[in-house]
Amino acid sequence: MGLEEKITNLWQTLTRASSRKRLARLLKNVVFPKTGSPLIMGTAINYDERALTPFVTSLRRSGYAGRVVFFVQNLSDGTKQFLYSNGIETVEIPCKYKLYHIQNSRWFHYLDYLEGLIASDAKLPSHVLFTDVRDVYFQDDPFRDEVGYLEFFLEHEIPKLGECKYNSSWIRLCYGEMVLREMSNNVISCSGTTIGSTSGAIEYLLEMEQLLNSIPRQAKKKALDQGPHNYLVHSHRLRGALLAENAGRVFTIGYTPDADIYVSSGGVILSSSGYRSPIVHQFDRHAKVLRAIQ
Repeated sequence: MGLEEKITNLWQTLTRASSRKRLARLLKNVVFPKTGSPLIMGTAINYDERALTPFVTSLRRSGYAGRVVFFVQNLSDGTKQFLYSNGIETVEIPCKYKLYHIQNSRWFHYLDYLEGLIASDAKLPSHVLFTDVRDVYFQDDPFRDEVGYLEFFLEHEIPKLGECKYNSSWIRLCYGEMVLREMSNNVISCSGTTIGSTSGAIEYLLEMEQLLNSIPRQAKKKALDQGPHNYLVHSHRLRGALLAENAGRVFTIGYTPDADIYVSSGGVILSSSGYRSPIVHQFDRHAKVLRAIQ
């Protein structure tokens, strides 16, 4: 690590530490609404209107009328206008947290945004959904059913975390071989969708920030936030968090066998039990699902 990078790393760490102390003071007095004002947050970089249309169009058709905020970078004026016309706010990603891949630093930006709402005495959300955007499709309002303090979502039970070459490599790089062996039999939790109360969401973001800040330098520059996410989920550090089975509120279909996914004549995506999940994630991994959505 060069001197300039060391200084940048130190500055970012100190800046975040100072900011989070302010957040801790603010949280002592804040009262979050319990109902009526959810918020959806995502990140969109280098996407065009076509790539974002399934998410945007399906969300608005689902009946969800609440706030949506995208952190964006390298979007055309036409794509931004498309988002604006569908009531989606855009925030240009600030030039900070340079030592991290954006898939890792997005959690810092989300926390900064929520901290800003609290500090400015703005209207606060009751609940928050953090979600990927390119491969997420809505079949109903994601807040249709009662939302717990914090909900994490499991993928298909096979492969296990240690059997997946991607997830195992992320855990290994962040935490080493011994931790990977300890976690290898756990079912994968996807970091692409997490929902909860605003207080639960902030607690999750604070934990993720701490974990991402402590991983090796070479890991910070790789898109591996799902490693720390699974470490957090399976270490049960967040009391009151629910670990939801696949095909409930969220149907993450990447590893789901094609035979266990049903598409009705009307284009509805169903699980093997016939359940219609409000959120379908990784829809582009199965040709029949992709065709139905398109």
